[in-house]
Amino acid sequence: MKGKKYLVKESKGQYEVKSAEIAFGQITGVQMNEQFKVAEADYTLQRINITPFGSSSSNDIMNRQQSFSLYDDGWRIK
Repeated sequence: MKGKKYLVKESKGQYEVKSAEIAFGQITGVQMNEQFKVAEADYTLQRINITPFGSSSSNDIMNRQQSFSLYDDGWRIK
């Protein structure tokens, strides 16, 4: 069975299969507010190694945003 190598989990007749891997793309922008010691980072994720169970979407790049706060030991995700 060729599809078995994509099997992630099987439980009570339900199957979870791998459709793709998600990889970090790039940082596309950073907005800092130095007064409040916060920053917003825009970045991309990309679907790679798409399996036969994944859709062949042409939009495999996903845009995301994350907030960070500056602490005395460095930046932390909010």
